[in-house]
Amino acid sequence: MSEAVYRALSGRQSGPGAEMKGLGVSDMARAVRADAGSQKAAAAQLGVNVATFRRWESGRVKAPKGLGTLAQAARAAMRRARMSPGKEKRLRGTPNVAVGGEITVSRDTRNRTVQLGGDMPRGTLGPVVDAYLRGDDVAAGAAMHAAIATAIPSMSVGDVSSLRLGGR
Repeated sequence: MSEAVYRALSGRQSGPGAEMKGLGVSDMARAVRADAGSQKAAAAQLGVNVATFRRWESGRVKAPKGLGTLAQAARAAMRRARMSPGKEKRLRGTPNVAVGGEITVSRDTRNRTVQLGGDMPRGTLGPVVDAYLRGDDVAAGAAMHAAIATAIPSMSVGDVSSLRLGGR
């Protein structure tokens, strides 16, 4: 589900790992600074001092101790930069969801696509969007599962082959 959520929210066909491919430490640091607004704010967000952040941004440090934290922050920063406020608002408010894959409804398991438009209350996708924008694809997938389970308790979703959010 996590990869399907990523593709639906990002509009990309590649998996979530592709967005970070080829980025160096300085690229990630620059993305975090652009999102945070300054080196000082970026360093505070990452829990490092400004001098450390400057070394990362300049490229003088190739594999910093906080690489995982930096990569997570960069992933989130890039996602926030790519999603327009209008798209975010539309996704948060839309109940229009179509999920395709191995779906069980009333003990009938088969590959199908189910439209959940009328069954999902407005705002249900907020936690999905929040997790995606934090760069947490596992949490986004879990939030999508929870949203579907809330909308249609008698339906369960196995392998997801497609997910469409907000389509009309």
